[in-house]
Amino acid sequence: MMNNKSAVELVHEGTRFISNEDYQNAVLYLEKALQSQCHGNVHLNLVRTIYQHLGKAYFHLNNLEKAFHYQKNDCILSRELGDENSEICSRDNLIYTLKKMDRFDDAIKCCKNYIQLSEKAGKKIVMARAYYGMANVHHMKAKKEINTPPVGLNADLKTIGELNIALKYYKMSLEALEETKDDVEKGRTNGMIGYAYYLLGDGKQAEPFYMKRLSIAKQYGDKAAVLRTYINLGHNCILLRDYSRAVDFYVQALTLSRQLGDVTLEGQTCYSIGSTYAIMEDYRSAVEHYNRHKEIAQQLNDKIGLACSLGLLSKTYLKLNEPEAAKVHARKQLQVAKESGSAEMKLKAQQNVIDICGVTRDDVNNDDHYINGDSTATTNGGDDEQDKLTPEFLDLIQRLQGRRLNDQRVDTTSPQDDAVAANDEENQQRMNRMIQMLSCSQSKRLDEQRVSMTSLPGFQRHNNHHASASSSNGDEGSDDDVVNVNNDVTVAGLDDDFLDNLMRCQNLRMNDQRTDAEQIITSPTIPDDEFLALMCKIQSSRIDDQRCNFEPPTQ
Repeated sequence: MMNNKSAVELVHEGTRFISNEDYQNAVLYLEKALQSQCHGNVHLNLVRTIYQHLGKAYFHLNNLEKAFHYQKNDCILSRELGDENSEICSRDNLIYTLKKMDRFDDAIKCCKNYIQLSEKAGKKIVMARAYYGMANVHHMKAKKEINTPPVGLNADLKTIGELNIALKYYKMSLEALEETKDDVEKGRTNGMIGYAYYLLGDGKQAEPFYMKRLSIAKQYGDKAAVLRTYINLGHNCILLRDYSRAVDFYVQALTLSRQLGDVTLEGQTCYSIGSTYAIMEDYRSAVEHYNRHKEIAQQLNDKIGLACSLGLLSKTYLKLNEPEAAKVHARKQLQVAKESGSAEMKLKAQQNVIDICGVTRDDVNNDDHYINGDSTATTNGGDDEQDKLTPEFLDLIQRLQGRRLNDQRVDTTSPQDDAVAANDEENQQRMNRMIQMLSCSQSKRLDEQRVSMTSLPGFQRHNNHHASASSSNGDEGSDDDVVNVNNDVTVAGLDDDFLDNLMRCQNLRMNDQRTDAEQIITSPTIPDDEFLALMCKIQSSRIDDQRCNFEPPTQ
């Protein structure tokens, strides 16, 4: 059926599939349309349209290389046709794809051409979008390089420089937007400026831009934007250590997330509120919101989030002087962490059980009875018998190891003779003899560990004909299969079959030592890394505040 359609009809069908978010079928029709243009009369405008839609379809299929290929062709063809509007649109798409591919330097080059085109066109809205694109590339590049944000707490000069460049272009974009009526773009740009200041650790500068973003979002009834801004304002208040205001913003975000039915953001907000209450030492309120986060994690089958909430609950119950509840949640955290498949989470849960339940690392490694809540139970009678044998077995191993160590010791004592001690030359001779004796002993031990290979395939001898003759003459003591290193018979080489077998064995040994990198597991119900890093920094600073410096007494 597809073969009977014209190129224009195929493009229309492909566009319809894109509108319905059926990108696989869209690619089939658009690729067919492109092939028909290669074999017939070429219509450049139609080809440009095909490139544009193929780039969009492949982008949504997360095939970024092909998306970039078609978007680049779209840009080149638009420039050759002199269609500046299409070129601007294609550059916008290219920048977005390059950012997602982490090719920030290429994206910056593309942004420079985009800015030149927009300034040449003289349209403020186009200039604002070009400036915003450049700012966002520097912003994302800085965020990619941040290890423990916000930057003001831990940053390098390169990252700070990228964020300052981003702020410069964001403000240029906002200035260009002031002459337009596009309030939605103004709100988005204000929000990004606030976010950049937050990453720089400057909460005071960030707050007015966040508030402007909130005002515009409320004006246009954009509840999703209002929800995100409430959360950002809460994070910003944590940065400013204004915890009561942070809770107020989080509670408003929580109410709105429930109205919108966004369970994931509700879980993140409950986690943030619980963590903030924990900082304020209102542990009862913290437990309430951690429990709600736990319920949401269970509902969404979020094992990582569930393990985190159980761990936080165990620590919070310990603060409330409820050790039994703390132990129960610590054991549950270990069980869920094992089910999550995250080695990092399992290690954290094991350490939490050690700290709260007062057990050892070896006990936790055999942790079935700790998970089940019985820290003293044994499994069966067979295990009791094994426990009785264990000390005897360990004593036996210790004696055997001790004998091996004693066998390797050398007695270096000598009679305390004043005359011998006075004779340096004789002492040196004694030392040389002792070292020689030690060397001979060590070499004998190595010889004892050698083995004669009587039938190893692949070894060949120089004088096979001579050995055969000796064998046929019935010489006693001759053995053609033994390679004696003390005789004149030497190894001429190894045959190819033996070398191939040896290489295969070595490869197997290497493969046995390889480990698969653990897949990074994320949690939808836990806030982003920036918030978690900020909370860790706040907690560590609280510990620092409790330290006391002891001044030495003055003389």
